[in-house]
Amino acid sequence: MLWFYLHLPSLLLDHHCRDSAPMALCTGTPPVILQPDNQAQKMGVQAGQSLATARALSPDLTLIAFNKVRQTELLEQVAEKLYQLAAPLALWPPDGLLIRADRLCHLYPEPGDLATVLMQHLSQLGLNSRMATGTSPRMARLLARHGTSVCTDDPETMHHALCQLPVTATDWPQKVRQRLTRMGLHHLKDLLECCPAELASRLGPELYNDFQRMLGRSSDPVQEFHPQTAFHRSLTLNRESQNTDHLQGPLEHLLESLEAFLRQRQRLCDRLRLTLHHPEHRPTTLELETRQGESRAVAFLELALLRLASLNLPDDVQALSLATARTIAIETTVSHDLFNSDESQQQARQALLHRLSARLGRDSIQCPGRRPDPRPERCAYWQPAGERGAHAAQRSETTRPFWLQHPPQPLKRAPARWLNGPERIQSGWWDGDYVRRDYYIALLDNGQRAWLFRNQQSQWFIHGWFG
Repeated sequence: MLWFYLHLPSLLLDHHCRDSAPMALCTGTPPVILQPDNQAQKMGVQAGQSLATARALSPDLTLIAFNKVRQTELLEQVAEKLYQLAAPLALWPPDGLLIRADRLCHLYPEPGDLATVLMQHLSQLGLNSRMATGTSPRMARLLARHGTSVCTDDPETMHHALCQLPVTATDWPQKVRQRLTRMGLHHLKDLLECCPAELASRLGPELYNDFQRMLGRSSDPVQEFHPQTAFHRSLTLNRESQNTDHLQGPLEHLLESLEAFLRQRQRLCDRLRLTLHHPEHRPTTLELETRQGESRAVAFLELALLRLASLNLPDDVQALSLATARTIAIETTVSHDLFNSDESQQQARQALLHRLSARLGRDSIQCPGRRPDPRPERCAYWQPAGERGAHAAQRSETTRPFWLQHPPQPLKRAPARWLNGPERIQSGWWDGDYVRRDYYIALLDNGQRAWLFRNQQSQWFIHGWFG
């Protein structure tokens, strides 16, 4: 078997490095520098320094607390992005990915081909990486973490590179490594020259088995990674801000990840949840909706910016979270006419409604609906734009005006001309609101076209106007 290990030595730091300011990870109590970036290193910042010393060397240094859970989440996100290029693969927290290279030989005949593709993709993501191959998972991991870039399918070459590694390159306890060094066993090849029984007694059963798995002499089970079915991403801002204009860049980054997630699964999202996290207040949650589903980041960004423009945030924003509330499969069997004019008009209308709803609020945009009731005042009602009632799509076989009078107004002068009628409406005996009316369409002397009715007492009323 051939294994390919991808080591991401500065995953969490690379994730935050999006501007020109020097940065460093810190950890511990009291906190110390865990990992500085290249700019901070040029200023003299080193791992193990106190925060006071680091800030004295680099006054503009941005400190980020190391979060193991967050690092694992980022590792899963990288695995999802590489899944379509190199699967099967497995996670090796906190900073590594393991790929079964021998199952990808039909796509990448040489290990170097796979390394080139992955290097280009990771470079676009802004991630530093080191890679190596091995006949066992632990061999590939050890070579990559130590910086030995061996990308070959020759077992002898990989075994020779492993033997040249120092004992201190292993993950074994420091006391064990120091004891082996004092015994004159400086490299892994020195361990191979020892008697197996003696080596087992010096290392102990657990570390001896680890060494055998490293050499590929014992099985090393690997749990295969599978992408998640729902999208959920979080992004911590480098600088807290209450200005919504400063959120556009981080939001674009999250939405681009969402677009890749949806396209990879051939799905659309019609309901998205954006959460703004504050240091001292409850999170602010925004619901973004589309009528027929969307996958483009630019479309979601337009809706999100419209919603953000109308917000008065209670506090600075320190992090963003984006999650899909619902996704739908892309319909591939629907056929359309050549020019697709009706669909284009419908999509333009829906896009306008969503922009207006995002800017003014969902309840601010309403459209007429229809109930299955013959009485005009009971039939028509208003509903939020985008919703479709059970009977909203039904059309009446008779002519009805769009503008109704509430309540109907008495007719003061006789119409100039009768256009249509009568139409009797007799209903409501079951709910106590019984009506019996004869409706007419008439042209009044001022040129308006009105909808008139006569009640049981022969009284005339204007119930609506036609445009």
